[in-house]
Amino acid sequence: YALKNRNITQPEVLAFKTVHPAFDKGCKYLGIKLVKVSVDDKNALDYSEFTMCVNHNTILIVGSAPSFPHGLIDNLQIINTVANNWNVPIHIDACLGGFVAPFLNGIPPFDFRIKGVQSISIDTHKYGCCPKGSSVLVFRDREFLESCYFIQSDWMGGIYATTNMTGSRSGLNIAWTWAMLKYLGYQGLNINAAKIVYNLEKIKRAFQNDSDIFIYGNPRICVIGFGSLTLNIYEISSEMKKKGWNLNELQNPASFHFCITNCHTEKIINEFIKDLRDSIVFASRQLTSGESKKSKQSASIYGTTQRVPDQSVVDNVVKIYLNSLH
Repeated sequence: YALKNRNITQPEVLAFKTVHPAFDKGCKYLGIKLVKVSVDDKNALDYSEFTMCVNHNTILIVGSAPSFPHGLIDNLQIINTVANNWNVPIHIDACLGGFVAPFLNGIPPFDFRIKGVQSISIDTHKYGCCPKGSSVLVFRDREFLESCYFIQSDWMGGIYATTNMTGSRSGLNIAWTWAMLKYLGYQGLNINAAKIVYNLEKIKRAFQNDSDIFIYGNPRICVIGFGSLTLNIYEISSEMKKKGWNLNELQNPASFHFCITNCHTEKIINEFIKDLRDSIVFASRQLTSGESKKSKQSASIYGTTQRVPDQSVVDNVVKIYLNSLH
């Protein structure tokens, strides 16, 4: 679209460092430069740095609602102001929050109520409770949607046309997704969202004044990220795994997050709070007694990769792993 309508031959996409790596993937495949802006632990951006990264080659600005690592919503008001000044469309990655945030009170607009938002991605297979492989991409204007089409009208085999990069896809997932969304309905999704945010707030209250662990920013939807300035956060996460919890360990900075779903009852959340408190105490005692695994911690591959100066070493190991899978 940018090539055809704005004659941009060296396109750039602007996003934050918390953006999902799918954007790195897409930009790599399509030969687009991805420019990332830093945010602090509370997801606040440096306005000066952000504005300096926009130029006449910028074809898109990406915002997350919320981001995957710590479940925080990007400052969409600032993004919109800058995007409007440069006449650049905004894409909102609402894959995590798209089926939760609309049912919550007090969540700032993240959709087409924002003037500059041109497209939104929402994963039905996450909080829409639908099968994996289903997702939604919606556009404000039809001309942007039509830019996704590939049409070859003079092929010997007839007219060939696809609406996306994947080509043929099964219609079964569409039927499953339709059935599941009809089953849940507005009321079902509304009940799930209320339960999820209730449990989220309960966890926030339990650890908001903890001296050994902190919560990144002010998560308001479904994901809560934890870090520590005094303890090895991966040691805490490792202890939680021993207690049966499957947590996502994160890197840069070292942290982990808990993704709350409608499967988590209040009883389960109470157990999580108790187990996390016990794990913090365990890590603190290990550190105090000098038996901390801080120097030999191997619980998280992320904790290891952050100490490797040459990232290509890690990339090659991952390639070997992927080769073995295939």
